[in-house]
Amino acid sequence: MKKIFKMMFVLALLLVQLVPSTLVNAVSGTNTNNGKITINNVSEDKTYAIYQILQLESYNTDTNSYSYKVVSDTWKTFLNGAGSAYVEVNEQDYVTWKSGADEIAFSKLALEYAKENNIPATKTITANVETIKNNAGVDYIEFTDLNLGYYLVDSSLGTLCGLTTTKPNASVNEKNTVPTVNKEVKEDSSGEYTDSNTAQIGQEVEFKTTITIGEGAINYVLYDKMSEGLSYVPNSIIVNKVACDGTESLVTDTNYTVTTPSEYTFVITFNNTYIATLSDTDKLVVTYKAILNDKAVVEGNGNPNETFLKYGDDTNHTTDTDTTLTYTYDFEIVKTKTDYKILTGAEFALYTSATGGTAIPLIALTDEGDYKVYRVATTEEASDPEFKSAVIQAGKVIIRGLDKDTYYLEETKAPEGYNKLPARVDFTVTGTSSDDLLVTDEVYQTNHGLVVVNKTGAELPSTGGIGTMLFILIGSVMVIGFGILLVTKLRMAKIED
Repeated sequence: MKKIFKMMFVLALLLVQLVPSTLVNAVSGTNTNNGKITINNVSEDKTYAIYQILQLESYNTDTNSYSYKVVSDTWKTFLNGAGSAYVEVNEQDYVTWKSGADEIAFSKLALEYAKENNIPATKTITANVETIKNNAGVDYIEFTDLNLGYYLVDSSLGTLCGLTTTKPNASVNEKNTVPTVNKEVKEDSSGEYTDSNTAQIGQEVEFKTTITIGEGAINYVLYDKMSEGLSYVPNSIIVNKVACDGTESLVTDTNYTVTTPSEYTFVITFNNTYIATLSDTDKLVVTYKAILNDKAVVEGNGNPNETFLKYGDDTNHTTDTDTTLTYTYDFEIVKTKTDYKILTGAEFALYTSATGGTAIPLIALTDEGDYKVYRVATTEEASDPEFKSAVIQAGKVIIRGLDKDTYYLEETKAPEGYNKLPARVDFTVTGTSSDDLLVTDEVYQTNHGLVVVNKTGAELPSTGGIGTMLFILIGSVMVIGFGILLVTKLRMAKIED
């Protein structure tokens, strides 16, 4: 695919018939050069250029008959090549328009051809205080002293004018639209695409960018840049055209190409020949995925993903940048006794279900004050053969990288002398201050964070009371005394013998 040029605002085919209403001859370069093209609603400081593609050899307004010839061999190559789908060139170089051919698509291809082959413009005007005229509040410029013919009108602004035929002057009113970009991210809990979402570290996040086609605009290049907390999933890009008559899947390296320059996550360059086939009612929908990684911003301003589109000639036109934000959160947990004062010695595992399932893999981070800090492990970390999930050690704990969701904490080991919890304890991440522990006079408030209470029991009572114990004690003393007396008697008996 040849190099695609960037920015275009006014692009048109103009048939300029600058003669009286009778049959005349008008050969390029030999006529009276009294032709004129007027462009209305021009933008200040933008440059407009015209290219003569065909010469108008003759025409008759009574019979609506026109005779066109190719203006040069360079344009003849185009008309017999990419332009052959729209026009027919006979052996004498006369040109006729094919019935039903798309003028917009033809003009886009013609401008691309002119740029790629460095065809010089017939005339160029920069709209400024010296060249802009005004009539009834409408700013316009004029190309004068033109030969009669078929003209392509280009502007650095980047959109397309309409096709018009006038006698003796051609007038173009800018009435087209520029492309726009809308970026969204999928919220997994609802399945809806919005401006922001929440996710757990290690979770896959899906993005969607919708390009609304600007009539006449060409050279679409989409730029995407993720923050360091998001890792692009390679080869996850899918592009579809969405139109009134259905959806069409685009083919990579045919309809578009993807590159990954260092300053952007990826860049999609659309094939200009394909863009030329689109109308302003069509949309290009780009979906792709990323992983929320270990560098994700927890709480705070979230993790942005930015997108914008460049288009038109010379890449001077850019849509507004649209941004999505992906948030992830932390949650605080404390282990207490029944008086809601801190208790250590317990161990926990974290789950996403009330029963069953696999514990969420965790990484132990550096303690922060009297808090033990843990982070949800990424998929890459957890898939390491040597990875071993950290065990949550009570009492004060912070867990980072959680989605806005309900989680379950299972006590795997109770403090010595305390009963282990019979079931998992649930908590819901809300992303608000209620996720943080609140303590007053060393007593933790149960409406903040998660306060896990352990209970202990007293030593079980022995059978019998104090009387029994005394009886046993006295009996023991008597047995010992009897034993001593018996030993003494036996020794005396041996002496007498």
